[in-house]
Amino acid sequence: MGWPDDDNRQFVRFPYTRPVRYRPMSVSGETPLTEAVPRGQITDISNGGMAIRTEGPTVEIGSILMTWVPLADHPVTIPIPSVVTRVKKESPGLYHLGLRFLL
Repeated sequence: MGWPDDDNRQFVRFPYTRPVRYRPMSVSGETPLTEAVPRGQITDISNGGMAIRTEGPTVEIGSILMTWVPLADHPVTIPIPSVVTRVKKESPGLYHLGLRFLL
């Protein structure tokens, strides 16, 4: 889905367009580094991770995020710790992030 090594993925990704919230976490995962909860849009998802598009503050590869992934057609979100594996700037202020679930 737009990344150079899509053929090397362990899990198949599926289109999934839902809003997502995330918060950068400390290395220990205990304390958020910021109280802001940026919002983004999930573009695809798999058993191992997801890609999101965001206007939020940039994060670096290796950053740990707590993400809240919504279930389709239900008012429920699942909290999932994730690590940033890719950061691609699409345009000024718009980023595409690749995330790997840490569960």
